[in-house]
Amino acid sequence: MGEAIGNGIIPFPNLQIRQITKEDIANISIIRQGIDWGYGVDPVAFVRWGYCKKKKIIYALDEYYGVKRSNQMLADYINSKEYDEPITCDSAEPKSIDDLRENEISAWGAKKGKGSVEYGEKWLGDLSAIVIDPALTPNIAREFQTVDYAMDRDGNPLPRLEDKDNHTIDATRYAFERDMGKGRFVYDI
Repeated sequence: MGEAIGNGIIPFPNLQIRQITKEDIANISIIRQGIDWGYGVDPVAFVRWGYCKKKKIIYALDEYYGVKRSNQMLADYINSKEYDEPITCDSAEPKSIDDLRENEISAWGAKKGKGSVEYGEKWLGDLSAIVIDPALTPNIAREFQTVDYAMDRDGNPLPRLEDKDNHTIDATRYAFERDMGKGRFVYDI
């Protein structure tokens, strides 16, 4: 949207909030999926993205999002859509990953490392476009539009996003982990 929020620095200036067209769909060459776990007060966030690697554009295609959603409810949703692409999940919950596997869903944990959060956020910001249709994925749209940079105690922005209300963003980072490359974590925070 191009409107400054919070500290005035736009985390994703490449964000396009608009309808995803048939032409956009025709450009998609890769599907990526990710999960950020949650249950009680934090929502579980499943995201499905299309990726046009040649043009460096990602398209938000689907989401499953909410609190008090069991792993079985999530598995049922994914299976009902007949999604068979692998899912990269937050590795903090190996039992939840096993629950998906028991439901014949290809899931594995993300490989986290020092600086991987910041690098993933930078990789997303360096894309030509992040296209989100709020009619298809309202929670992804809301989070990407309202996220802000974290601040130090003196009020200066840090090179990472706030760690609040960023569940679909985290799931998106996990989804594209393979596309970001290995050994490129450059931040030392």
